[in-house]
Amino acid sequence: MQGTRDPMGPIDDFVDLVADHPTQQLRLRVVEDGDHSLECRKRPLRAVGRTQDDVEREVLYDIRGFLRGVLG
Repeated sequence: MQGTRDPMGPIDDFVDLVADHPTQQLRLRVVEDGDHSLECRKRPLRAVGRTQDDVEREVLYDIRGFLRGVLG
């Protein structure tokens, strides 16, 4: 999980990391407009008819799917 506005981890670094380790069970889930806490700005969310709760629900869904794939 990585937000596109996270100053602590540029998204390109994570894209490269996943690409450099094709045999690992790595997946990158990009949270558009998310900061380090995956918090998105309200105005861009409203512009597309979404809320922070929607974003968090999608993040949790993706985490659950990843864990099911890894743990079986």
